[in-house]
Amino acid sequence: MSGKDKKPAGSRITFREVPILLVGAADAAKMIGTGRTAFLRNYDTGEIGPKAVRLGGRVLWSVDELVAWAREGCPSRGTWLELWKILRRQ
Repeated sequence: MSGKDKKPAGSRITFREVPILLVGAADAAKMIGTGRTAFLRNYDTGEIGPKAVRLGGRVLWSVDELVAWAREGCPSRGTWLELWKILRRQ
């Protein structure tokens, strides 16, 4: 069994079957092809459209929203938040 197919103790599903829904700044930066520091700087200035969520002291971004944002051309936060409202209704 490969490392990707390992099952947690007492679990009936493999890690491969669990989708990743939220990522931290380092992984979010990798997704869009930039470094973590540049990602956070651009987030602070509003150039990164998707808003982060806080969960248990961590700052995380939705994978689905990051992908949708990139597909729409990476608009700034103000534009993105209006567009995201429309896209979620579809």
